[in-house]
Amino acid sequence: MEHIPLLHLPVMEEEPVSKQTSREDNDLESKAKEPEDKKDNKIAKEIQGDLISQDGSFEYRKFNGYRVLNAYYGEKVKTDLRVIREKGDKNKASEDESLGTIVDVDYKAGEVKVQWDKNVHESPDTFRTDKHNQYELLLFDNAQSGVKHEHFSCDDCKQNPLLGIRWKCLICADYNLCTKCYITDRHDTEHIFYRLICPNSKSVQMPPRPDKVECAKAESAGILTFSTVQLRSISTDSKKNGIVKYYTNNRSTVGVQWKDKFEGNQHDEIKITDLVLKDGGKFRYYPDHLPILVQSADDYFEVDVHDCKPHEKIEVRIWHNVQNMQKKKKRTFKPTLYLIFANPWNDDNVKNLELMGEIIDFAKTTKLPCHIIGQRVLFHSGSTTTVCIHYKTHKDTINELIVRGFKTFQRGDIIVDENEKDEIDYFKKMASYSIGEDVLPVIISMSNGVIQTEVRDLQIPIIRLMKNTQDVSLIWPREGAYETKREHKTDTRKPWRIKTTQDIKTQDIKSEDEIILITDIRYDNVEALVCYLIIAGYLKETQLPEKNVIIGPDYLTALSIYLLKKQIWKIPKKYIGKTFDQTSLEYIHEQVMTADFIEKLWSNQNSFLNIKYKPPKYDFEKTDSEDYHATRHCCFSRQKNKGKKERRIDITKWDYECYGLVFFALLQKQYWSGATQLIEKGYIRIHHILFGCVLLEDEANSWKTSKIMKEKLQHLKSAFTESAIIITSCIYEADVKAAKEYSDGKKIGSKEERTSWNKVDIEFGDCINHSGRLLINHGLTTDAIVTENNTFLENETVQKILNKTWYGSERVNCQAIFIFTILAAVHLFVLPLLMLNMEAWPLLWFYKKYKLPFMKVLIHMLGFLVLLNAYAYMLLFDYGDDGITNSDCFIIALIASFAVDEIKQVTVAILRGKIKRYTTDMWNVSDWLFIMGYATGMILRAGEGIGFQTASKCLLVVAFMLLCIRILNLCCMTEFLGPKLVIIKKMIKDTIAFMIIMAVITVWFSVSNYALLYPNSQFSLAMIETILSNGVWMLFGELNLDADSCKK
Repeated sequence: MEHIPLLHLPVMEEEPVSKQTSREDNDLESKAKEPEDKKDNKIAKEIQGDLISQDGSFEYRKFNGYRVLNAYYGEKVKTDLRVIREKGDKNKASEDESLGTIVDVDYKAGEVKVQWDKNVHESPDTFRTDKHNQYELLLFDNAQSGVKHEHFSCDDCKQNPLLGIRWKCLICADYNLCTKCYITDRHDTEHIFYRLICPNSKSVQMPPRPDKVECAKAESAGILTFSTVQLRSISTDSKKNGIVKYYTNNRSTVGVQWKDKFEGNQHDEIKITDLVLKDGGKFRYYPDHLPILVQSADDYFEVDVHDCKPHEKIEVRIWHNVQNMQKKKKRTFKPTLYLIFANPWNDDNVKNLELMGEIIDFAKTTKLPCHIIGQRVLFHSGSTTTVCIHYKTHKDTINELIVRGFKTFQRGDIIVDENEKDEIDYFKKMASYSIGEDVLPVIISMSNGVIQTEVRDLQIPIIRLMKNTQDVSLIWPREGAYETKREHKTDTRKPWRIKTTQDIKTQDIKSEDEIILITDIRYDNVEALVCYLIIAGYLKETQLPEKNVIIGPDYLTALSIYLLKKQIWKIPKKYIGKTFDQTSLEYIHEQVMTADFIEKLWSNQNSFLNIKYKPPKYDFEKTDSEDYHATRHCCFSRQKNKGKKERRIDITKWDYECYGLVFFALLQKQYWSGATQLIEKGYIRIHHILFGCVLLEDEANSWKTSKIMKEKLQHLKSAFTESAIIITSCIYEADVKAAKEYSDGKKIGSKEERTSWNKVDIEFGDCINHSGRLLINHGLTTDAIVTENNTFLENETVQKILNKTWYGSERVNCQAIFIFTILAAVHLFVLPLLMLNMEAWPLLWFYKKYKLPFMKVLIHMLGFLVLLNAYAYMLLFDYGDDGITNSDCFIIALIASFAVDEIKQVTVAILRGKIKRYTTDMWNVSDWLFIMGYATGMILRAGEGIGFQTASKCLLVVAFMLLCIRILNLCCMTEFLGPKLVIIKKMIKDTIAFMIIMAVITVWFSVSNYALLYPNSQFSLAMIETILSNGVWMLFGELNLDADSCKK
C-alpha cells in the first residue's frame, strides 16, 4: 500500500550491492532461475493486451515483448489493518490520535471505517480517499492482512518470520527490524533504513531517526501488550478491566486476562475491535516514516528495452481504481483543457509518427493533457519522459516513444468494455488522475477523423479547422440525437463571434481541407482558440429557442477563468450575454466561498479596512445535506462539526457585483494581466477600478514586494486610473454630442425614435447629464475621495463634469457668482411663483438655476446663517424668562421648516429602502439632535424654578453648538473653505491623540513630583488642583505665580 506520487514520478533508489550477498538477494536470484511455469503456480503473461487484474493469479514477465526485470505488486487496503490518523497534535495523545482498526472497506465509494481503540462510541469514523487515492491515515501494522516476510526475522526481538512492515538497514548487511523495534529506536538511529511494506513491494529509503529531537516524534496510544482494556459491548456500569498479555499470530486478536475472573495463565482471546483501551498503551512514533494508507497500491515493473534502445530500462506503472475515481473525487478548482485529437489510424506509419511528434512538442509547450485517438496515448504535465497508454496501444507506437526518450509508461486498471467510447472515458479519467484536477474535454478533428471514429457519438464539442482558410466549425452534439448535430461557423479572426448556425447530419461532417497536423492551424494560440470557440458555442446555444446545453455553466466559467489566469482574454463584453458564475471566485481563489473565507479575505486587505469598504452581502446556500458538502468540498468525516460560517454562500447581488468581484479576486491573487484585460474589454465599472487601484497600492506598500514589482504596480495603478478617466470622458463626450444635436435640431430617426429621445434623454428642455449623475448620484466622486485618487479628481474632464453638474457651466467666473448671489437673495419671492408654474420661459430659467446643487447648498447655508444670527441674538439679548419673544417665534418658524425638510428626507429614505444609510449618517443624526435639543430646551423654559431655567439654557446652548458645527460642515462643500476644514479635521484627530499623551505625562510628573516633596498630604479637591497645576507649570518651564503657596 505504498503511496506513489502521480506527477514527476521519481525513480526509487536501489539498495546498494554489497560484497556479501544478502539472503534477500539470494532468494530473488533463485526465484528468477525457476521455470516460468513453476513460480508459485502463477501464469506468466504479457502486460500489453491484458486487462490488468489484481487477484494475484498472474505474474507479468513481459511488456511489449521486452523482459520484465523486477515486478512489484501492490495490494488493496483490507479490514483489520492498524492505522493512525495522519494529522494531529504530535505532543499530545487524544482520542483521535489513538490506534485504530479498519472494520469496513467500500472500494467503489473509496471509503473505510475506522474503529479507534480509545473511542467508547459504537459507530466508527468514515474516511474517504482524496484525489491522489489516499486516506488521511498512516499505516501502522499490516500483519493482520497476512503480510509475512519469509526467510527474514527481526534482529532485535528475534520475531521469525517478520510480520508486518519490514525495516532494512542500509549500512549493515542483512539487518532487519520490525515496526515495534524501529519506532523504539533499536539499532543505531543514525543509520538509514529501507521500508518494505510487503515482500514484493518497492523499498523506500527513510531518513535517519533523530532520536534526540523529540518534536520529530508524535505520541499516541493503543491496545498493546500490558495495556488495560474493557469490553466494548458491555454497559458502562458492568465493565471490568483486563490486561492484554499477548497477540495472536495474525495480530488482530489479543489474549486478555481479566483481573477478577481468571487466575494464573488463563486468558480470553478477543478481537481488538471488541475492546476499548482504558489505560496504558502509550508510545511514540515517527509520523513521517510511516506510509500513507492508499486504497490500492500501484503495480511497478522495471523493463529491459535494450533491443529497442541499448543500455536503457523503462518503468511501467499500473494505476488501480482509476475507473471509480470520478465517483468519489471531491471538487477541484483548477480545471484544465483536455484536448482529444481525433485522427484515424493511418497505414502510413511515418505520418502517424509525425503527428505524434508534433503533439508531444505541443503538450510540452502548453502543459495540457493531449490524447491521440489513433495512437491511443496521452501526454500530460508537459513531460517528455512520462506517457499514459492503453492496453491496446500499438507496439510500434510504444517503441517510438521509447526511442524518443520516454521512460515511464502509465496504465490504468480494468476496463469494463472494449469499445472506443470507453477508451475516451478511460483516457479522460487517466488525465484527471494524472494531474489531480478536473478536465474539460474538447475534440479536435484531424483528417476527418471525427467521422471515422466513434467520438462523433460522444456528448463532447468537436472543433474542425481548415488548412487554407480561416474558417472554423464548432460541432455541437445534440442530446439523444446521434444522427444530426448543430454546426456553428465562425473564423479565427474573431472566434468568439458565431456567424451562422445550422443543423448538419453526422455523415456530412467532412472536408478535404481539414487540418492534418497542428502546424496547419491558422492561429497562434490553440488553447485560447479552443476556449473562445467553446464559450461562443455555449452562449449561442443558450440563446436559441431549442436549447441544447450539453455542458453546465461551470464549464463556461472554468474556461473564462482559465483564459484570465493565462492572460489571454480577448472577448469584448458585447459578445458575453451571460455573467460569470459565482464559482469563478472559487476557481480564482481555488477555495470554496464560505462566510468565514470572505470575512478573512476582506480583513486581510488593510486598504479595505482603512476605507471601510464592506464585503459583498450573501446568503447561505440552501442545502443542509452533509453528504452534499462531503462530496463537494471536504472529507466526510469532518462535516459533523462544521460551523455555519463554513457552509458555502450565495452572494445576493451577484449580477451587479459579478465582474467587480472577479476583478478584485484577480488582483488579490496577483493575476495582473488578467485584471487589465477585463478593463480593456469593458467589463469593469469605474467604481471597481478605483478600488482596484487601492489593492494595487496595498500590494506595492507591502514589505514583501520587490522594488521592480513596486514600480510595475505603480505603473499599473496609473494605467487603471487612466482607464477610469477614459470611460468618464467617453460618457461626457456622448453627453456633449447629444446636447449639441438636440440644440441644433439634428435629431435623426423616425417619429417613434424622437419620442423615445424626449422621454429618456430630455428633462425640462435640456439633455440629461449622464456623466454628472455618474460622478455625483452614483458616488464616483466619493469613491475617488475615499480612495485618495487625486489623479482622477484633478483630471480636466472630471473637473468640467463636476463644474457643470455643480454650477451649471464648465467654467465659473465672477459673473456667475454675482448671479448666484442675486438669485439667493430673491429666492423667497421667486419660489412661490415656481410652485404655480415652472414651464413658462422666465420661470423655467429660474427653475433650472435653483435646481443646481450649488444653489441648493447656498440657499440652505443662507437659511442656516439667518438661523444662527437669530439664535445668537436670542441667547445674548432676548432670552425671556416670562414667555416667548418675537425672536423665539422667528426661530421656531425656521426650525419647524427645517424639521419638515428632515421628515421629508426620512420618508424618501424609507420608500427607497435606504433608511439604514440615512440613520448611519452622522450629520443627519446631528440635525435631529439639534431639533430635539432646541424643542426640549424651549419646553423646560416654560417650567418654573431656577432648575428648569438652568437646564433650558444649557440645552439651548448645546443646540447652538450643534448648529455651528453643522454650518462648518456646509462650508466644507465650498472650494475655498473645504480643503482647509478637511485639514483641520485631520489635525484635530492628531491633536486629541497628542493631548491624551500629554495628559498622561502631566499626571505622571505632577504626582511623582508632589509625592517626593510633600508626602502624606491631606486629600481634597483643592489639593488635587494644586498638585496638577504645579506639575503643569513646572513641566512647561514656568513658575506658578498665581499660586498662594507651594508648601504643604
